[in-house]
Formats: sequence, C-alpha cells, structure tokens
Amino acid sequence: MPPPFLRRHWLLLTLLAALLAGAAWLAAEALFDSGIPFLPARAGASWILYPTPPVSLSQPAVDVDTVFRRAFVLDRRPLVATLDVLWFRRGAVWLNGTLIAQSAPGRSWKLSTRVEVARLLLPGENRIVARVVNGSGPPALCLSLAAGSRPLKTDGAWEASLAGATWRPARLAMTPMSEWSSPGSPTPGAETSSPAVAARANLPLLLLFAALTVAALAAFRSWERRRVAPARFTGRGATILFLAVAVAWGALFWNARRLSPDWGFDSPSHLEYVRSILERGRLPLADEGWEMYQPPLYYLLAAGLLRLTGHSAVDATAVPVLHGLGWLAGLVQIAALLAGLRLLFDDRARPVLAGLCLAAFLPMQFYVFQYVSNEGLHAALATLALVLALRILKREETSPRSHLALGAVLGLAMLTKFSALVTVAAVGAVLAGRLTARRVWAPLVWARTLGCLALGLLLVCGWHYARVTLRFGKPLVGNWDAAAGFAWWMDPGYGTAGQLVRFGRSLTAPVFSAFHSLPDAIYSTLWGDGLLGGATVISLRPPWNYGLMAAGYLLALLPSLALLVGLAAALVRFVRAPRAEAALLLGALFATAFAVVALALKLPFYAQAKAFYGLSAMLPICALAAWGCEVLTRRQRLAGALVYVLLGTWSLCSYFTFWVAGGSTGEPSPAALAALDPEGLLARSEAAARRGDREEAVALARRATALAPDRPAAWSQLGFLLAGAGRSAEAIDALREALRTAPRDPEIHDRLARLYVLQGEAQLARYHLQTAARLPR
Repeated sequence: MPPPFLRRHWLLLTLLAALLAGAAWLAAEALFDSGIPFLPARAGASWILYPTPPVSLSQPAVDVDTVFRRAFVLDRRPLVATLDVLWFRRGAVWLNGTLIAQSAPGRSWKLSTRVEVARLLLPGENRIVARVVNGSGPPALCLSLAAGSRPLKTDGAWEASLAGATWRPARLAMTPMSEWSSPGSPTPGAETSSPAVAARANLPLLLLFAALTVAALAAFRSWERRRVAPARFTGRGATILFLAVAVAWGALFWNARRLSPDWGFDSPSHLEYVRSILERGRLPLADEGWEMYQPPLYYLLAAGLLRLTGHSAVDATAVPVLHGLGWLAGLVQIAALLAGLRLLFDDRARPVLAGLCLAAFLPMQFYVFQYVSNEGLHAALATLALVLALRILKREETSPRSHLALGAVLGLAMLTKFSALVTVAAVGAVLAGRLTARRVWAPLVWARTLGCLALGLLLVCGWHYARVTLRFGKPLVGNWDAAAGFAWWMDPGYGTAGQLVRFGRSLTAPVFSAFHSLPDAIYSTLWGDGLLGGATVISLRPPWNYGLMAAGYLLALLPSLALLVGLAAALVRFVRAPRAEAALLLGALFATAFAVVALALKLPFYAQAKAFYGLSAMLPICALAAWGCEVLTRRQRLAGALVYVLLGTWSLCSYFTFWVAGGSTGEPSPAALAALDPEGLLARSEAAARRGDREEAVALARRATALAPDRPAAWSQLGFLLAGAGRSAEAIDALREALRTAPRDPEIHDRLARLYVLQGEAQLARYHLQTAARLPR
C-alpha cells in the first residue's frame, strides 16, 4: 500500500510530474535535437552572428555563409591549447591559415567539436577565421580557445561578413530583434504611442467609458437587489445577453464590411484557397499553395456562401460576404462561451457576466474574426466541443449519442485546422481518465463512450487526413514541411533562452513587440493587434484606432491579473477537490500553452508566436478570468467596484479600438504610401537617371541611404548607379552595404561579380557568381 503522503497528495504529485515531464521534454528538444533551431548556451562563449537589421518578410531557405575573424596576441606559445566550436549549422575553422576543424556530415550541430591546437599558435599575433553556412537561418558561431591564462571566446569583439557584405562587429545572438536596427533607422513599432502616453492622450474618452461602466453597474446592482433569490442568467436572461453581444458585434462588423481583404495574416493566400475551390471545383493540397495545407471546411463554407449569394469569383463585392461568415463564426463562439460559463458557474450572474465580458470584448477575437482566415471557425468549433464535453462530465453521461455528437464536432474542428488535435487530446484524456479513476473497465462502456467519440471524429474528418496521407505519406503537413514544396524562414530564425523569458516591451512599444520575446508576442497579440494583421510596415497597417489600442494594453493588466489569480485559485481547488470539469479546462489550457511554446521552438520566427493560436482555449481563459475577478472582489467592496469599473472601461476601449472610422476600407492611402521613408527619393533618383543626370541620381540615392540605412533598395540602387557611372570601387562598397540587408538577392551578387572581374578579383567574382546561381530569382 502507498504511504499516507502519496495517498493524500497523489493528484498534486501527478500534476507536478506532468509539468516537469513537459518542461523536460521541451528542454531536451531545445538542447539536443538538431532539428530545433535553438542555440544552446555554452559557459563563457557566446553565440555570435552578422548584425543584419530586422526583416519582417519571409526569406528563402538557401545556403549563405558568414565569415568570422579575430586577431589575438600571445606572449608565448602555450604547451596545451584546446579549441571548442559549435556552428549553426555547418562550418570550418582556420588558425593562422591552417584548417583545424570542420563540421562532419550527419553529425548534430549541437555537439561541439574539440581539437588540440597548441602546435599552431605563435608568440605574437595570431589570427582565427571561421566560416559558417546556414540555409534556414542566420549563420552563427560559438567558439572558445583555452590557451594560457586568457582564453579567447566569441563575443562582440569579433568581426563578421555575411555573403560578402561589409565587415562589421559581430552581434551577440542573445540580442533581441527589437535592438537590431542600425543607428539612424527607426526601431519597428517605436513610432507608435506607448501605452502610458496613449492613456494620457485618451484620458477624457477613457473617463467617459468609466462613467458608462459605473452607470451600467448601478443598473445591474439595482436589478440584483430586486431579486429574492441570487441573481442568475437563466434561459430568457441568457438569450437577452447573447442578443446584446450579437448586435454589438454585428454593428462592428457592418461598420467594417468593406475592410480590405488584404489585411489579415496570409489573407491573400486564404482567398486563393477559396478562389481555387470556386474556379476549379476541387480541393487543393499542401503543395499547391501557401495556405492550401489547411483542412478544407472553412474554405468550403466560404465558397458555398459565395455561390449562394450569386458570386462566381473572389472580388471586392465578395468581401462583405466573407466578413459575414466571420461574424457568424463569432456568434457560434460567443454562444458556446456563454453556454460553457453558465455550466461552470451554475448560471450565477456575476461570474457569467465577467467571463462573457472578456470573451465578447477580447481584442484577439475582434480582429481574428474580421480577417479572412480559418482561425475563427476553428476556435468556435473547439469551444463548442469543450462545452459538449463539460455537459457529458457534469451529467455523467455514457450514452453513445452524446459521445458521437462530441466526436462529430471535434471532427469538424479537425476539418478546419489540424491544431484542433490539442483539443481532441485534452477531451479524450479527461474522458478516459474519468473512466479509469472510477475503475470502469467494461469494454462495452468504453465502446459507447470513447469508441463512439472516435467513430464520430473519423467519420467527419478521416477522409481528409487519409487523402493527405496518400499524397504525402503522413496525415499532417504544414507549409514549413519540405513535403509542401516551400523552403523559407523568418527572423530571428533561431531561439535562445532569453526569447522565452523576456517581457516588458509590449507595455512600452507594443506594436511589433514580438521582435522582443515570446511573452511580449503573446501579450501584444492577445490584448491588441500587435502584428498589424500581418502588415510588414506600420505605414500600411489596418485602420484600427491605435491610440485606444495602446491604452488598452495598459488597461489589460487587470484582466491579465484576474486570469493569473483565477488560474492559481483553480489549481489550489483542483488539488484539494479534483473534479473532471476542472481537469478538462486546465488540461485544455496547459495543452494549448505547451503546443504554442513547442511550435515557437520549432519555428522561431517573430510572426509565428501569436496568441490567437490559443483561441481554442477561450473557454478556460474566460472562466479563469471570471473566477479571478470573484477572488479579487470577494472581501473588499470598494476594491470589487474598482475591478468591475476597470473591466468595463477596458471592454469599451477594446470595442472602439476596432470601430473603423468612417467605414474605411483600410486600403493604403497615397499619403501612407508616400510616408515610406526613402521611396520618394528613390523615385526621383530613377527619374534623374532616365534623364541622363547621373550626378543628381547618385545624390538622391545617397540621401535615401542616409534616411534608411537598413533599406536594401536604397543601397542597391546607389550601387547600380555608381557602377553605370564607372565608379567601380564606390559601387562595390554600396552593394556590399546592400548585401548587409539583402544577402539573398541574386542581382546584387551578379553585379558584384562583374565589378570584381573589372577589379581583377577573380576569387571574389567566382564566389558571388556561385552564390547568385544558388539563389531563387
């Protein structure tokens, strides 16, 4: 028999074991799996790379190299000297001109190479050179040389040249993308207001929102007092509440009905999927388009709705129809969340209202459901599945019909987005755990519960995954898989421990704070559209109210606190009195968080870490936040009033953030296009070159490089103009600067090869010709 301590605390120990196992698995993947682009820390030595500026576009996965060099002085030759080196991903090292180490084929790049080099060291100056090659991220080096009392280690004192670009001091890999811009270039996102400044600027409006909230709370309190029994949202009250939210969302969506379909994460590719169904009359697969790896349900509904409304093509007139589909999916999400909150809180008015307030006004939901994307429909179906599972758990049902229906809804979710596998796993594990905990081993019971669930799931979505397996040999294929035919990566292209734990930039410069860290990426996309709907520059952002959005990040500290307090309270209660319903909510939340972190490790791209990948966990998020509000307001009446006033103020701020002023379509205005820093100068430079005024053209291009030193177009245009004027040496310098920001541009390499031929530099010309030949055109 287990000891008393284990019998009393078995659940707590199980939870701790599960959390530790998950953390250990992630750590092992990061530190030892060569397929995970995470740079493991090494004592003393730092990972270094070439100091490129931040690039917001995807880059082709083509091999380029970086050369690192360092000179150092020794008083005398040491008797023993050991070099340890790591390359990301392949490389070689020369010491005083002699090759001493190189990566071996098939060997993990996370395993260091150690060599003895004392015989090659000289009294006086020594030179060490390393060449690192990488095709799916920036080449990076981590090296240490123990020679005497002062070991040499990679740090910012090394020099680097990427693909033949100008030599520059190396950058430490731990430096976040938010600090990559060169002096004179703006940091992306810094030109928008900070939350504190925006809150002061919008203070009168925020005070109005607070006053409206006070009035609404007073009316709610008066309604509570008139009731003999505790206030509850039963059938009629819940219906009125849902209709109020539906009307509010309808007004918001109608106001933005002509919002440009170009806004949204990969929206053009989602539209292409719908267009493919409309025009070809068949379902595409992963190797036929950027987003065509997605399961087809959303796109089938979109195409069917367009056909039903008389549209035979995806054009401007079809946009309101697609936004209407987003609104309908949003209503399913809100209805499911309301039903789930009523189940969890037994219709009690305050927690249901607090949870629904978070659900109905969460910025992440406002923008995701307005963009053309399958994310919203997936969220709605996943939430509906959790609600059906809750009903089964609360009623202790084992009927085949209820489990078959649950399986069918899970199948619809899987037919919308294969990340619904997280919800399937959470639901299946809790239902199986309940049977196991009750020592139910009868095969018939398992067949009519989990068996029927699996049957419903496979009947709905099995055909799609069978079709994918027949084509690619596996059921799950993403556009990051080689099987899909796309080879790409995005900055930063590697992970570090700092990226997982840093936080704070989203409270000072929230737009593009995903450049700073994973927690900032989650916060900025949860409480606002911190990635601008996929826009790569602020001048071309969606037409939201960014002043209110920035202020909302500050106000969102309250619901964030409520969520954390609710999570802590739920864990404590679960350990003391475990219930299957709580296990389902916590399991869905932690499984989703685990999946988001695991994906961020596998694809360490700034635009990959988005909070709305966790939309399927909206029910536990809303329930925990509502519970947190109850905990925060339980004892202090004044504090309780303040919490709800702040929550209401945040809700109205969030709502009007996404109220498109004047019904704007969101199309980039001429003024916005003209605001892009060097564009006007480069256009004038091109005009001057066409007139034959080369000096004027060169002068204007130089001014463009001064305005935007990190913009490759400015440097390449200057280089081409100088080359045409016969000023080869100056042209080479300008084009090497262009390579600093565009190392994978084949035209720049071609032009440099020609210029080096004129200079008699045959080896450099050959290098650039070979590089240009590898690059896609």
